[in-house]
Amino acid sequence: MATPCTDQSHRSINYLRVSVTDRCNLRCVYCMPAEGVPPKTHDEVLRYEEIARLVRVAAGLGIGRVRLTGGEPLVRRGVVDLVARIAATPGIDDISMTTNGTLLAQHAADLARAGLRRVNVSLDTLDPDRFRAVTRLGRLEDALAGIRAAADAGLAPIKINVVVMGGGNDDEVAAFARRTVSDGWNVRFIEVMPIGEGGQSAAGHYVSSATIRAAIEAELGPLEPATLPGNGPARYWRVPGAPGTSRVHQPHQPALLQRLQPPAPQRRRQAAALPVHATRGRDRRPHRPPRRRRRRRPSGAVPAGHRRQTGRPSPR
Repeated sequence: MATPCTDQSHRSINYLRVSVTDRCNLRCVYCMPAEGVPPKTHDEVLRYEEIARLVRVAAGLGIGRVRLTGGEPLVRRGVVDLVARIAATPGIDDISMTTNGTLLAQHAADLARAGLRRVNVSLDTLDPDRFRAVTRLGRLEDALAGIRAAADAGLAPIKINVVVMGGGNDDEVAAFARRTVSDGWNVRFIEVMPIGEGGQSAAGHYVSSATIRAAIEAELGPLEPATLPGNGPARYWRVPGAPGTSRVHQPHQPALLQRLQPPAPQRRRQAAALPVHATRGRDRRPHRPPRRRRRRRPSGAVPAGHRRQTGRPSPR
């Protein structure tokens, strides 16, 4: 039996993400520059044999779920064989993949036969022209064909990751939510993050989780809580009667933050033990670094290497 793996808070760890490549066939505006990034050499990337060995070691530590990511994992040759190797590893009972979907139609059936259970597809728009503008290289038809092929191959549940950008695709939030009703999609709306190529302008495109949910409910009515298998701390919601779900990402969960804080008396004792500059967020006093006092020289003293000015040349 595998030895359970836990973190410092004694929480069980049973999920491993493996990036199989740094390369991608798209150039999404919020991810990388139009010319791409310098690729890693073969010596800098794990071979499939090394990945399989890593998974075997992780399985011995209690890991039971593996997700393959990239870059775009489907651009690397032989990824279907890698899935089969991982699926044959004792202790691994769930394999998933994150993909942009544009190459999925030609691989979905083989991936399912090799042991892949489900996929997450990154898709930020349902408009063909906008898709081309966001990805710079891709075609919406290819991504949608990949999603259909995954459904036909039984790779379920299919999760759709949507990065919501104000002034970019925030007007499509309700359209994606409708797909949870018509196509059974499980849509995860993700706030744009200040990282990557578009990190500097991310603040101008931020759309809050409350705004996303309000846009959905304005079109489709109140959402009800739902559950979905997975590994993240996501909260899922459902249009009543829909086969699919929506996740409205909430970056801050006050109940969790409150549980992580020590009791009030302990916080006061901790604050009392801190120097004033470490608690300036509490007492509002500005922090000024201590001033270094200059040592005053005795009257008549001359610094080393200097000569006293007496009005006549110093003796040699």
